[in-house]
Amino acid sequence: MHLSRKLAFVGMVLSTIACNDVAAPPTPPIGYALETISGRHLPTFISPSPEGPTIVYAHMQLATGGKATLTEYRHETNGGDTRYTTGYTYEISGNNIQFDYDPPCPANALCAAPPRGTISGSHLTLAMYGANSGIVYDFRVVTGVIEPQ
Repeated sequence: MHLSRKLAFVGMVLSTIACNDVAAPPTPPIGYALETISGRHLPTFISPSPEGPTIVYAHMQLATGGKATLTEYRHETNGGDTRYTTGYTYEISGNNIQFDYDPPCPANALCAAPPRGTISGSHLTLAMYGANSGIVYDFRVVTGVIEPQ
């Protein structure tokens, strides 16, 4: 009887742990490849406006020391292809991550809010252009970033 209570307790503890994401966020340096934008697989538009570009590929690199780089490969509405790189600083608190521009947005400029989001297992999910924009980038960990040619 005493053994069965111990087994029941161990089973309860293990089932509780199994239902929670207890994995700590991966330790930088680490790379993430963009998989979806607001649930749409790449290539896809950022927002459904005729003037908006199509994101073909993107990756986020989190370096040690709190520096990050987002590189997006876009197909513009004029037919041209461009590569945009944005530098950030970041802070991780638990599974939450907050970015700021690096260099900072100039004092009198109208800059979109920097991304913020969560790290859960192998995913980095970011609210882009301000939390109310509705634009969500979902990245997955990659072991090596391969840039398209």
